[in-house]
Amino acid sequence: DGNARFERALSLYSQGAYAAAAGLFEDVHNDDAASASTRDSALLLCMESNYRAKRMREAYLIGSQRVVKDAHYFLFMGFLQDFLGNYAGADTMFERAARAPTVMGAGVVREAMLQRARYWTRRYRRLPDQSIRAKMENARRQYVERECDHSEASCAKARAVMREMEEKP
Repeated sequence: DGNARFERALSLYSQGAYAAAAGLFEDVHNDDAASASTRDSALLLCMESNYRAKRMREAYLIGSQRVVKDAHYFLFMGFLQDFLGNYAGADTMFERAARAPTVMGAGVVREAMLQRARYWTRRYRRLPDQSIRAKMENARRQYVERECDHSEASCAKARAVMREMEEKP
């Protein structure tokens, strides 16, 4: 039964048995009888389990099987593609993460926008190109603007994070 496997995988995940959990999450993800939302959750948790088990390539491969239209998915795929050196793919994923809907709440979108700004900063430091600089500045500006919509405190914090990013070598 898919629900029982999903619950067992969650239990293994919470115990830190990430490799074993990944296998069960993958089974649930491939189960045609499972609902679409269960399969999406299983895919995300399978990717994260593989990541926590330090199996980046496996996390990327399972994530490449099917796109989940969620900011968390795109953010995770962006990290994986950046780690694996596929910068063109990472570029796309971080941009999609900042615009995608999410079922996990506004915190994921905020995190996606922050990580997008950090990603473009890293890319610019690796390759100081004008087009990358423009994307970095745009990502930083959009992150600050979005945070300023929430409260003055979050706005000040966002500006401080961006200043810190500028100061780091």
